[in-house]
Amino acid sequence: MKPIEITINNKIATVTTENAVIVCGNGDYIINFTFSEEWSEAEKKTARFIFGNNYYIDVNFTGNSCAAPIIFNTREALIGVYAGDPETAELKTSTPARVDCSKGVQCGSVAGTAINPVIVTKGEDGYTPQKGVDYWTDADISEMKSYIDSVILGGEW
Repeated sequence: MKPIEITINNKIATVTTENAVIVCGNGDYIINFTFSEEWSEAEKKTARFIFGNNYYIDVNFTGNSCAAPIIFNTREALIGVYAGDPETAELKTSTPARVDCSKGVQCGSVAGTAINPVIVTKGEDGYTPQKGVDYWTDADISEMKSYIDSVILGGEW
């Protein structure tokens, strides 16, 4: 996998890889940053990946590259960097650079939501099972809700 190159010059981030595209649902993308001199003092940096409905993931790194997080269900990712202490004047931050994304086969309708697969096949009579009738009944939904409530409130991850 060819890394995606982003140059940050005067706090402006620009994608320099021609035709850069992230296919959602994959975890093998590397982002290489080229920083201008103003970033030379910043050993520890954080790359912010913004996607979906203003959802973001921060990735801490040192040096000039980091692994991109796995993102889902979006047509673009905005990638920027910040470094330093937000409590002081030592904070540096860049603009985000825009990288096109293509939805992978695991993308659902909600960003970042894992969807359990349901395999639906036609029977010999041609009948296609229907959601809510043939699967995910009210009892199934109630059971899922109870389980989720117990995990959230009971802390049983």
